Amino acid sequence: MNYLIALIIPFSIVVLVTPVIIMIAKRTGMISQPQSNRWHSRPTALLGGIGIFIGVVSSIIWIGLLDSIYSGLVFGAVLIFISGLYDDVKGLRPYVKLIIHIIAGVLVMTSGVFLGNGLLPGYIAIPITLLWVVGITNAMNLLDNMDGLCSGISGIIGLFLGIIFLLNDQSVLSLLSFTVSGAAFGFLVYNFSSAKIFMGDSGSLFLGFLLSTIALMGTYETKSHVMLSLGIPLLIMSLPIFDTTLVTISRKYFNRPISQGGRDHSSHRLIALGYSERKSLLVMYGIAIFGGGIAIGLIYLNLSISLLLVILSLILFVGSGAFLSRVKVYSVNEYESLLENNGGKRVTLIRTVLQYKRQIVEVLVDSILVMYSLYLAAWLQYNGEIPHDFIASYPSLVTVLLPYSLIVFLVFRFYSDIWRYLTVSDSLRFVISVGVLALSMFLFIPLLDIFDLKFTTVIIFAIVLFLLLSVFRLSERLLYTLQRAVTNGDNQISTRILLVGAGDTGSIALREIIQNKKLNFKPIGFIDDDPSKRGARIDGYPVMGSTTSINDIVASKQIDKIIISITDIGREKLKEIYNQCENTGKPVMRARISFDPLINTNFIEEAYLDQISPDSED
Repeated sequence: MNYLIALIIPFSIVVLVTPVIIMIAKRTGMISQPQSNRWHSRPTALLGGIGIFIGVVSSIIWIGLLDSIYSGLVFGAVLIFISGLYDDVKGLRPYVKLIIHIIAGVLVMTSGVFLGNGLLPGYIAIPITLLWVVGITNAMNLLDNMDGLCSGISGIIGLFLGIIFLLNDQSVLSLLSFTVSGAAFGFLVYNFSSAKIFMGDSGSLFLGFLLSTIALMGTYETKSHVMLSLGIPLLIMSLPIFDTTLVTISRKYFNRPISQGGRDHSSHRLIALGYSERKSLLVMYGIAIFGGGIAIGLIYLNLSISLLLVILSLILFVGSGAFLSRVKVYSVNEYESLLENNGGKRVTLIRTVLQYKRQIVEVLVDSILVMYSLYLAAWLQYNGEIPHDFIASYPSLVTVLLPYSLIVFLVFRFYSDIWRYLTVSDSLRFVISVGVLALSMFLFIPLLDIFDLKFTTVIIFAIVLFLLLSVFRLSERLLYTLQRAVTNGDNQISTRILLVGAGDTGSIALREIIQNKKLNFKPIGFIDDDPSKRGARIDGYPVMGSTTSINDIVASKQIDKIIISITDIGREKLKEIYNQCENTGKPVMRARISFDPLINTNFIEEAYLDQISPDSED
C-alpha cells in the first residue's frame, strides 16, 4: 500500500499545483512562443518544472524519506533545479550548465554512489559515474522535444526502477522511484498533446538527474552473472541514451551545435515517416517499456537467455538508428552543403568515425555476435551445463576466432552492402561465408590445442551466427515494413491509389509511391487479369480482382486515382485497359521505366508517373 501511496501523492500534488503555475506563467509573461526549430505551434506556459519539484519534495517529506536519502542527491537535485529554473527565466550558457551538472555529479559521488557499486575499479568507476549522471541528465533534457514525451518517458523509467527495487527488497529506493514516477505522470496530464504547459530545463534536468542517480544507488541481483547487473540501468535508460546518441551523431555530422534545438530527434523522425504525433509518442513509450521489460527479465533468466535478449535489443536499437538516420530532417541547403564541402574538410578521427559510422557499427556488432554465438553453441551442445575447461578456454578461442571471422566477413564483402537493398544473392553469400568460417574452425582450431570443439558445436555455432547476422542486417528492412504498416492510415488526405498490373513494373511503382512522400499517394492495392495472382499480396498489398471488376473496387475502396503499371502489352490492349479505367470517372496515370537521352540540360524530368492518353505508345 505504501508503494501505491508513493505514486498517488506526488501525482495528486502536481495535478493540483500545475494550473496555478500556468496562471502565474501567463501573468508574468513566461510563455514559450512558437519557433521554426521547435515543435509547438501556439504560445505555451513555461515553469512546469516548479510543479514537478514541489510534487517530488513534498511527497518525500510526507512519506518520510528525507532522512533516508543521501545528502549528495539532495543538494545535487536542488542545484540542478535552481540552475534549470534560472536558465528557463534568464538563460545560461551551455558551458556554465555543464559545469553545474559536473558539480552535481561530484556531489553524488561524495556520498559514495558509483556505477557498479564496487564491481569496477575506482579509476574506471569515477569517470563513468560522472559521465552517466551528466549524460542521462542532459539526455532527458534533449528528450523534452515534444508534448508529453519527457514526462511520459520519465514516468515509465521511474515506474520500472521502482518495480525492480521492489523485487530486490530495496524499499527506500523503490518508494523514491515511484515518487518521481508519480510526479512525472501528474505533469503529463497537462503536458500531453496539445500541451498547456512545458516543464522547461528546471523539470527535464531535475527528472534526469534524479532518475540517473537513483539508478546508480541501487544494487541489481541477477540469477545469471553479476556483470549483467550493469546492463539493467542501461536497458531502463535505453530510450534517452538512444535518442541522444542519434541526435549527437547527426548534429556532429552536419556541423550543427549539439546544444542547438531542432526537429531531428527520434520522435520528429517518426512523424517525418508518416506517424501521427500520438502514434509517435506511443512508439516512444513502447520502446521505453520494452527496455524496462528486458531489464526485469535479466533478474530471473539464466546467462545465455539474458545475453540473447541483450544482443537482440542491441540489434533492434542499431537497426532503428540506421533506419531513422536516413530520414531527412534538415534543410535541403544543409544536405547540399554537406555534399559540396565534404571533400574539402580536414580529415580527423571524429569525421572519419562519422563518415564510416555504419561500417564501424557493423564491425562492433558482428564481433559481439561471433563471441555470443560461440558461447550459445556450447550452451546448447551441453544442455546448459558448459564444461569448466570450455569456460577456461573461451578467451583463447575468441582471441583466435574473432579476428579470423572479421577477415572472412571482409573478404565476402559484408561491409560494402547497404542493408535495405539486401537480396537473395547476398543471403547466399552470407551462408557461404559462415560455412567457410565453420569449416576452418573444424579443421584448424584442434591444431592450436586450445579446446577440442565437437563437430555439432561448430554446426550450431554456424547456424546461430548466420541467424543473428541475418536478423541484424535485415533489421532496417523489418522496421521499414513495420513503419509502413503502422502509418498506413495516418494521412487521411493522401490520394488513394489503385495499381493496374501486379508485375515487376507494378512492384517498382509501389515502392516509389511508398518511399516518395512528396507524391502524397496512399496505395490501396492492385488489380490484375492474371487468375494466378488473384488473392496474392505484393509487398503486403492485395491483388483484389481483375479489370472487369474495377468499377466495384474503385467504389468500395474509395479510390481517388488509378495508375496503370503494365509495360509488356500491345497498344490495343493498353487502350482497352485505359478505357476501362477511364469509365470509372477517376484520373488515370501510367507508371513506366524508360531511359531517354538528355537533350535539354536545362530541364530534367524527375518523375516517371505521367498522365496517360488513349493514344499513348507502349
